[in-house]
Amino acid sequence: MNSDDLEQTLLSEKQIEASSTFTRNVMLRVRDESPYPRAIPFPWIPFAATALILMLVTVLHFPAASYAGAMNAAACAIGQWIVAHSAIGPGNALLSGLAALLGTLFLVKVSISVSG
Repeated sequence: MNSDDLEQTLLSEKQIEASSTFTRNVMLRVRDESPYPRAIPFPWIPFAATALILMLVTVLHFPAASYAGAMNAAACAIGQWIVAHSAIGPGNALLSGLAALLGTLFLVKVSISVSG
């Protein structure tokens, strides 16, 4: 096929035009969406700067040994509380499991809302 044949084929076809119902539906959808305000993006730069400043203050203010000791003591206390409460009866074990599931659901919802 040479270029003359191609041009003749392209020129002989009808123009593609959108139907009036398609155009009307698109414009109705545009008008429906237009009154809503644009979504506010998450302020990642201030969040990251604040997190960095808090980490630096924590590292510089608390010596590493006392900070690690405090975290270890807190982890041991939480672990003992979970074991003690779940050992009392099956109701408390179910309550602890339900609390863990609700906490996970909350974290998933927050992460989805933050990521957009």
